[in-house]
Amino acid sequence: MTDNITIRPQALREIEEAWWWYESRREGLGDDFVLCVEESLEKISRDPKLYILSFIKRYAEQ
Repeated sequence: MTDNITIRPQALREIEEAWWWYESRREGLGDDFVLCVEESLEKISRDPKLYILSFIKRYAEQ
């Protein structure tokens, strides 16, 4: 994934569980999911400030 983003072990487990779920729906769909996760992390890595407002807003509403 990216060098400057730390992914916690629990998050890795959840990504793996999601991979299995998607893969059980259709072969290759799990790989598509992981590619989407990697693309999202790359975007966050390039411009992290762009995403922090979304994160703060989401958790402030709870």
